[in-house]
Amino acid sequence: MPTTKLQSSHLVVAIYFGGSSTKAIYATLSKISDPTSLVMAPEAAQISPTSLEQFQITQLFTPAPEHSAWVKLADDYWAVGTFAKRFHAHAGLNQPKFERALYKTLAAIWVIQQQLQFPNEFHLSLSCLLPPNEYEDRSRFEKQLRSALTRFETPSGGLKVKLEQFDCQPEGAGIAIRYANSHKDKFSTQRIAIAMLGHRNASVITFEHGALTVFKSSNLGFIRCLEQIEQRSSGQDVDRLLSAIVEWIASKMQSEEPFMAIARSKQPSNRTEEAKHLVEIARQARADYIRTITSWLQEVMPNSADEWVFAGGTTNLIATDLVKYFGQHLSFHADVEIPEAIDTNGLGHRLSDVWALFQYFCSVHPQLQPI
Repeated sequence: MPTTKLQSSHLVVAIYFGGSSTKAIYATLSKISDPTSLVMAPEAAQISPTSLEQFQITQLFTPAPEHSAWVKLADDYWAVGTFAKRFHAHAGLNQPKFERALYKTLAAIWVIQQQLQFPNEFHLSLSCLLPPNEYEDRSRFEKQLRSALTRFETPSGGLKVKLEQFDCQPEGAGIAIRYANSHKDKFSTQRIAIAMLGHRNASVITFEHGALTVFKSSNLGFIRCLEQIEQRSSGQDVDRLLSAIVEWIASKMQSEEPFMAIARSKQPSNRTEEAKHLVEIARQARADYIRTITSWLQEVMPNSADEWVFAGGTTNLIATDLVKYFGQHLSFHADVEIPEAIDTNGLGHRLSDVWALFQYFCSVHPQLQPI
C-alpha cells in the first residue's frame, strides 16, 4: 500500500476515561499536526438486542454518532455515552475503569471513524491513561482491546482495526512528562509530586531525583463533595449540582444564582430559601472535602515535596485552598496550554493530561511525527 494512502487511513488517538467524561485527542497520520478532540458522556451499559431494536424503531432521526454509539462484541451489546443514558446507565464510578474502558474505546473509535469518514478497515495507534491503582491491568486491557479491534459491530456496520502501536500510562503521566521536559533541573534534583484531582479519583505520582517513588490513587474525586451535598438536599442529583457548584465557585462563592437555577420549588420565597440552604451545605461540603483531600495528600507524602504540581478537573475548584495549604511550593497543570482548535468543548485544563500524552506519544514514535 502506498505511504500516502496508508497515512490517510491511519488514526492516532490518546484517550482518558474520566469520571465526568471520556476525553480523546485524535488526528489522522497524514494530518498529525492538526489534531482535535472528542468528548463523550462517561456512561456505558450492556443492553439487549431487543431493547436496541425497539429504540431504533421509534426514532424519527438518527442522532450524531457521539450520541448514538453502541458496539457489539460476540453476543454482547453495549451502549456508550449519551446513548447509554437512555437505558438508565450510570457512570460506573465505583467500578474499575479498565472494565468499561474497552467498550468506551471501541465506541470512541467508531465515532471518530464516522466523523472522519474513514473506511471500515484502518490502522490505529492508541495511547491511554488509567488510574495508578489500575495500572497493573494494562496488559489485560491491551490483550482484550487487540482482540476486540479485529472485528466489532457498530451502528454503521462491522469495523476491522489493526492496532499498530499501543501505550498505556498512569493518570498524570502526561503532566509529569511535560513538567520533566520543561523543568529538567528541578526534576532531576528535587522531590516533585504530581497530583491529579479528578471527578472520580485523586492520584499522586512522585519523583525523587527523576526516579519514581510514590504511585498511589484513591476514590477521593470531587464526586465525594457532590454526594455529600446530594444527601443533605431534597431531590437534587450530582449532575445538576456539579454545574451549579462550578458556577458558584467561579463567583467566588458569593452568588446564589447558580443554586436558584436548580431549585425545585416553584414558589419564589421557597426557591430563595432552598438556594440559601444549598449554598450553606455546599460551603460545608467543600470545606470537608478540602480537609479530606489535603489530609490524604499529606499521608501519601509524609516527607514534604519540593514542589507539588496539581492538575485535573477538580484542581481549579479548590485552587485557592491548595495555595493556602501548600504555600508557594506548587504550580498548576505543568503550564500546559490547550489550543483553541483542540478545546472545542470548552473543557480547558481538563484536557491537559491527555493532550500532553498525545504529544508525547507522537514524539516517541518516529512514524507518528510529521513528515
